[in-house]
Amino acid sequence: VLMELFLYQLAQATSLCFFLYLVRMNLKQAARVVAFRLLGFLGLGRVLHAANKRAGRIPVIVFHRTSPHPDPFWPPYTPEAFERLIAFLARRYHFLSVDDLLTKPSKALLGGIVITFDDAWYDFVLHSLPVLRNYQVPTVQFIATGPVQQHSLVWTSLLDQAFRRTKAKSLQFTAEGQLLQFSLV
Repeated sequence: VLMELFLYQLAQATSLCFFLYLVRMNLKQAARVVAFRLLGFLGLGRVLHAANKRAGRIPVIVFHRTSPHPDPFWPPYTPEAFERLIAFLARRYHFLSVDDLLTKPSKALLGGIVITFDDAWYDFVLHSLPVLRNYQVPTVQFIATGPVQQHSLVWTSLLDQAFRRTKAKSLQFTAEGQLLQFSLV
């Protein structure tokens, strides 16, 4: 399960959308994201986990998608991998809601974890929600309200569509003085 989580994170780290996400961050934010991924790769995540537990910090895991269909631009968890991960977390934590964070005493939060989803993908209903209900996991969906109000797509979906529809075989651009090239096939 930990290897699957690592491979998912690696897929996210190597995806074009993730790279563009890093480009939009300031250097400090990008360095933090890369450092956390490196910690996980080196197995130092356990040390960080223990330090966070001693300090009373509550982990929050953010998901975007769960789908059996591969997506090179925004790699989803497969439903099977997602269920294994939730089962793994259920053996090690008790699940907390965002309301719990705001209303429960600190001692009741120890050993807890919060699960959230971003962007309200429809595959959440199809593939994530049944697993979350089965394990009685409270979650919160963070929805970009601008696209909902404007009847448009989230910027990452617009970018995905542009890449899927292009006939170009690669993307080349300069970011912070460095020439970057990505294969689109």
